[in-house]
Amino acid sequence: MKETTGKLTRAVGIGAVLGGCFMAGSVALADGPGWVFSPEVELGQVYSDNIALEPRGEEDGEWATTLDASIAALRDGVQSRLSAEYSFFGVAYWSESDQKGFHRLRADGEVVLVPERFALESSARYFQRQRSRSGVSGDLVNRDVDRFDVFDFDISPVYRQRFGDTASAELRYIFALVDYDDSAVRDNSSTRHQVRAEVNSGPAFSRIGWDLSFDRNETDFDDGVTVTLQTAEALVRWLYSPRLNLFGAVGYDNNRFEEDLDSGGPSGSSWRTGVEWTPSARTSAEVFFGERFFGRTYGGSLSHRLRDGRLFADYTESLQTVNLRSGFFLVPGTDEPFDPDLDDDLDPPDLLTGVFLSQRFSLGMTVDRPRSTITARVFDERRDRGVLRGSDRSQGVRVTTGWQWMPRTRVNGEFSWQDRKFADLPDRNDTIYRARVGLERRITPQISAGLNYLYQRRDSTGDGAGFDYRENRITATVARTF
Repeated sequence: MKETTGKLTRAVGIGAVLGGCFMAGSVALADGPGWVFSPEVELGQVYSDNIALEPRGEEDGEWATTLDASIAALRDGVQSRLSAEYSFFGVAYWSESDQKGFHRLRADGEVVLVPERFALESSARYFQRQRSRSGVSGDLVNRDVDRFDVFDFDISPVYRQRFGDTASAELRYIFALVDYDDSAVRDNSSTRHQVRAEVNSGPAFSRIGWDLSFDRNETDFDDGVTVTLQTAEALVRWLYSPRLNLFGAVGYDNNRFEEDLDSGGPSGSSWRTGVEWTPSARTSAEVFFGERFFGRTYGGSLSHRLRDGRLFADYTESLQTVNLRSGFFLVPGTDEPFDPDLDDDLDPPDLLTGVFLSQRFSLGMTVDRPRSTITARVFDERRDRGVLRGSDRSQGVRVTTGWQWMPRTRVNGEFSWQDRKFADLPDRNDTIYRARVGLERRITPQISAGLNYLYQRRDSTGDGAGFDYRENRITATVARTF
């Protein structure tokens, strides 16, 4: 891995200092139980018939040994909540005596400084991402994948106030930074300042409710590009019945960015009207239509709780930057990820500064039974990057499943399909397939062993001719928890 220098080092330093203050505050304020640590070490042996994902006819078989060492920490107190997980993933290739290692971090927490009034929230991530979707799209085991390290940090003081039964208010400031260690993309690093304010009507408004909201988001990229997204809205809700609400809203977008979107912009008045329907305690739905500066807009969500799972759908249209966390697969109306093992996009956008107009649809289902689980999702996203950059599109399906075959033996499976069209390569189209099946055996309460088979393939057309690949991989692992 490349040595992290410059702004990344400063960013890590800032994160470490703030994280230390955060933990100190947690220790001082928490009255609950202490820290819970969960270390784990996994050793793996891999054979791949195409370790570098070379085009067909140029495959190179390779043996590799992997080490995945991680430690998770959790503290959940009366006035604080902190969780963090750090892991190191290393790969050693046999034929060329080549080695590489990756550090990963995910942490988040909250400290309540004044109960029900003032809190401090923060999160940090250190991970690897792909430079471009058109490059080699393998994982960390594959050789020569164009990946680099990313540090993502934010801290947010939040103030909440209740005015009896009349209203409640929340004011939040967010400072965030995204830093890339690779010199070729360092100009895409950014800092973000965001202010959110919201006032909502209280129980005193039993028939007519209202919401006032303001959101200003300013992102400064290191290449000099600045994006400002500002929205103000006033919403009135008519509580027609306990199960049916009608609402209407007016607002104004005051944005500044360099892209010239096909639909115009960047500022203008907005309106929307819609309905919220809750036919039962298990089902809720919302749908609306309106108009913003980029034209007619639509949106909606559906959530239905099954006996052993959940079914939901979501459609949104919004302006985004690459460095904003989208929460694409979050369950509508909650902070729960659709799949706890994957709370990021299946197909993240290419690393470009500026904004794009995103139109996203997702449909998903989870079923969790005593001996079997299944998670399935479908998504379709179009990204409009402006008149000069054009637009790209991503479509995909992913299914994961598990079956408790015997008391200590579990069978896991996964299948995904993605279709990609690129803004800068209009004649290129990629189709990516990935299938995995594995067997996991719990030998003792602390030791487990697994055997996995992975098949992945990419078919490219047009400008992508010659980028096709296919890989078969077998992995055997032994893991120990402490």
